[in-house]
Amino acid sequence: MDYRSFWNNRYATLQNESASLPDEDQAERWNAVYAWYLRRWLPEDTQAPILELGCGQGSFLEFLKSRGYAQVRGIDSSREQAALCEKRGLAVTQGDALDFLRNNDHKFAAIVALDFIEHLTRDEALMFLELAFGALEPGGRLILQTPNGESPWVGSVFYGDLTHETCYTPHLLKKLLLSQGFRGIQLRPCGPPPVDMQSSIRKLIWDGITLVCRGLNLIEGAVTSGIYTRVFMVSAQVPE
Repeated sequence: MDYRSFWNNRYATLQNESASLPDEDQAERWNAVYAWYLRRWLPEDTQAPILELGCGQGSFLEFLKSRGYAQVRGIDSSREQAALCEKRGLAVTQGDALDFLRNNDHKFAAIVALDFIEHLTRDEALMFLELAFGALEPGGRLILQTPNGESPWVGSVFYGDLTHETCYTPHLLKKLLLSQGFRGIQLRPCGPPPVDMQSSIRKLIWDGITLVCRGLNLIEGAVTSGIYTRVFMVSAQVPE
């Protein structure tokens, strides 16, 4: 058995160290975090079809349902993760995301892939972006989250998963998206979200750390994105 199959088949147990679903309080907190990170990126129409690749235990799909989105579905290669989604009553397929996109004959208003592209080789990543572009409606949006190669602390994230293949900086991922025809690209850090008093204080402290990092790069004369969180998000659209 290859390492991907070995790890992915028991991803919840081996990587997440838990095969149980989050409790109600945890789910509500994740909903608040998603609402902040994806502000202004999700379709206004709650009937818009949305696909999540690498949906894990279904927390993001649950968030979409809580916001009234009626046509959401996910796909994950892990049998354990897909089984957890089934327990939540979510529409999830267990299988390979690239094969799903190759055989897909539907168009989506949004494709979301959180912590997904870093699991692909460089060749697979290019194929993924090409397939995602073809699976989106005109004006449709691709949303990615991935470890940030520009972060001083990225190693703890990128090397914390056996199946991580490629690490991206915000500038590199933007170039890749442009090369596949995407436009309207927006980059976003994934720092502490101001969803309560404690996290708002953490955000203020983090904003100060960001200024220090920018100052250090300015002294060196480096050109950077200004994003230093361990992971970052990017939104890219298919031209209308």
